[in-house]
Amino acid sequence: MLVYRSNNEWLVLIELIIFLYGIDNFTNLIYAFGNKLKSPGFFDENIMQGATEDYRKLIGGIHIPEEVRITIDSNESWCPDLHDFALSVNGTTKRFSYSLEDYLNKNIQVPIEKDEQCIRETKAVVRMLSESLSEDELFFPEDKLLLLIGKEKLSKFLKVWDWENPGLGDMDIPSDSPSLVRLASAISENRPGDYFCSQDETNTHWSKWPDENPLYWKK
Repeated sequence: MLVYRSNNEWLVLIELIIFLYGIDNFTNLIYAFGNKLKSPGFFDENIMQGATEDYRKLIGGIHIPEEVRITIDSNESWCPDLHDFALSVNGTTKRFSYSLEDYLNKNIQVPIEKDEQCIRETKAVVRMLSESLSEDELFFPEDKLLLLIGKEKLSKFLKVWDWENPGLGDMDIPSDSPSLVRLASAISENRPGDYFCSQDETNTHWSKWPDENPLYWKK
């Protein structure tokens, strides 16, 4: 989560990395909230443009290389070999090789057998990449992100990795999340150091959503 602030404006950006089966590719979803936005919430321009190769090279992030995409049958989904696969990272194709032990050492569950859409394989790949790549490789560069939103003149107030998503568990609205209440107070008072989120509260890392399934290898 990135937070920006000026004397009369605040902006909160939340970035999610997901795999879209409709376009059969990775994309970074952007949620933007602020007091000067015409349409706060899901920034849908990103997902519409995210399907084009030129846009992916411009904005960055991880994607399936075009040379791999053209080999996938139109009726099939991308099904990565967990131990040897290629992805485009910020416009450059890279190969990744991981052993079963590599996954299990990161507490990433590896499926014993494939499902129809290779959802379990894709999930394992995303989790391994989140542990292996830098934030500059996974997420949009901050300057390009602000340019995309049209707020390139705002100054960064805070970058937050640990926070409590109100969309999980029994929470329904932002005010249900103590960490977001603290964030709102820090923005209002212009004191970034006032923000904190305990490890008991934070729920944004994938390890907070374990898979209990007999079809996974166990360490």
